[in-house]
Order: sequence, then C-alpha cells, then structure tokens
Amino acid sequence: MPNSAAARATPANDSTAKAEILAAFQRISNAFAEGDGETVKSMTTADHQSVSHYPAPQREIWKRVAAGEFEGYEHRPVSEIEIIELAPGIAVQRHLAATQGTCQGTPMPARIAVVIVWEKRGSKWFQRHFQLTPMPQA
Repeated sequence: MPNSAAARATPANDSTAKAEILAAFQRISNAFAEGDGETVKSMTTADHQSVSHYPAPQREIWKRVAAGEFEGYEHRPVSEIEIIELAPGIAVQRHLAATQGTCQGTPMPARIAVVIVWEKRGSKWFQRHFQLTPMPQA
C-alpha cells in the first residue's frame, strides 16, 4: 500500500468528526449571513486564507464580515457535503452550493464549488482555508 496522505485519507461518513464539522460549518455560515465577524474570527485560524473572486484582500475575512461587506449573503449546499479526514484533526470539506447576495457591491456567483480545510484544536474544529470557485449554471 502506498505511504501517502491520499492512501490514508478516509471519508468521515457517520463519524463524530463529520457531525462536528457539519455543526461548525452551519455555525460559521450563519455568522457570515448575520454579519457576526467575531464568531467568524473565533472559528478561523490566525493564518486563515480565503481564495475567491472577491474584490478585496482575502486575509482576516472576519473583519470584512463585521464591516457588512457581504449583503444579503446566503450559501445553500446543493450537493452532498463530503468530508474527508486526511489525518487525525485535519479534514477537507467539499460541496457545490447556490449563493446570493453581494460582496462590496459585486454580485456573488449563483453557483459555486467550495473546498474548506478544517483543523481540530482541542475539542473544536477551526476553518483554516476556504476556497470558492464560480461554476457555470447547471
């Protein structure tokens, strides 16, 4: 058997990790929609990075949330949320989503692919990386 992370990665189906990550994802999504930058900050690592089409810096996304730069934001998964544990305490989440709203007046893409890296510290999962890729309409 190859000795690589891909060979060791396993779907987190029906696991405690999956349930915890889904709960964390719901909480951070709600905080984003409500403009609650402090909750977003408390759920992301200090070196958190967002990669997307947004017209502003991608570090410290919580400051942009708190400043109200995301208006009418809604993020609704339209595919199964897949969570893969890469190693103990490190997981990748991926799914397709429908979005609406604006960022600094720029419309959000209607359909996106999302990849999130989660890191567990103690008993809490933190979002370390978020990537949003606009997708063509289905």
